[in-house]
Amino acid sequence: MANPIYSSVKLLCKYLGIYKTVPNKDSTANENIGTGDNSTSTFWLDQIGIITATYTIYGGNSSGGVLTALVETTHYTLDLDTSKLELTSSGITTVNTSTLWGKYDYNSNELLSNELNDLLLVAETKLELYTEQRFADGTATDPNYREISNEQIKGHYRPEDKVYDLFFMPMVALSTTTDGAYTTGITTIQLTSATGFPSTGTIYIGGNKVAYTAKSGDVLTISTATPSIATGATVRGEVIELSSEPEGNALSYSVLVPDTDYQVDYLHGRVAILRNAFWSEISAEDRIYPSNYWIRASYFHAWHEKNITPTIPSEIQEIVNFFAAQDLFKRTVSKSYMTGLNDFNPKKMQISEDDIMERLDQYRPLHVGMSPYNKQFIS
Repeated sequence: MANPIYSSVKLLCKYLGIYKTVPNKDSTANENIGTGDNSTSTFWLDQIGIITATYTIYGGNSSGGVLTALVETTHYTLDLDTSKLELTSSGITTVNTSTLWGKYDYNSNELLSNELNDLLLVAETKLELYTEQRFADGTATDPNYREISNEQIKGHYRPEDKVYDLFFMPMVALSTTTDGAYTTGITTIQLTSATGFPSTGTIYIGGNKVAYTAKSGDVLTISTATPSIATGATVRGEVIELSSEPEGNALSYSVLVPDTDYQVDYLHGRVAILRNAFWSEISAEDRIYPSNYWIRASYFHAWHEKNITPTIPSEIQEIVNFFAAQDLFKRTVSKSYMTGLNDFNPKKMQISEDDIMERLDQYRPLHVGMSPYNKQFIS
């Protein structure tokens, strides 16, 4: 199951005012789940609506004594939909005749963790569709950029010194060099710094379009068929390619050299193809068949301000929680009153959707004009 990017089930429960814990201020002891007898495998937690990745199950003689944390899947499984705890054969042996204890977070409305998780995923999709943006933490080990592969743009009849707008912007500016030479047949390549690069992707390395499948520190795992690359070679997060085959021929792309064959405006998502990219070509007027120019781009996208590392604005989390709460509102309120609970906080819903959309508009690009987040498709 996919996990939310901008919020979490725990944060959503806090936003809704239905977040609870075991132990809590009223009872500092872990929950007594039951006592082992070397044969019983099925036990039940007291609460429904346990939050994913917040629970720990122990074995021991007393809640305040020495407890041994059990390992999920090795010693037990827990069904979050039913709160059913099932000991494995190893778990039965480990628990022996001691007591099972539990510590966990849950929501007081008995909403299932999977259901809340799905609501957050829908809310995040709504956010990204409206803003046309992906939000990511560029300092994370694996930043959650949107990876764009092989976006194609029809080139102008005379494409040199023309500016082409990519669909997603701003682009993420990633730049480093190779730290040591790479020889064809090896599975890894060392970068001077892989900070900011995601765990997988397709990037420019020393004149080549290189796909990597893993990242460990500053080392990337690449195909053994990658051409040999010198130490100190340029590494960029984007790959810009050009096809200049005559009309009627299949497209055949060549990788362009950064700052020599093209320049890029990361903030606006614009690529300028320079004259050097066409240095060996016959002029368009001398061709029997005109060139069929196409530009192809692979790059990473995430929202950020000018010259700033991508980050997730704090209000994005609140807006995602708001969208998820909207979908959940009627069910949550009805369930609260039907079960006699009154700890749902309706004040959380007093922000209007118009207010939310007004705040989101500051992140949404306009596809006209020349302001920092506006663009037109051919400049």
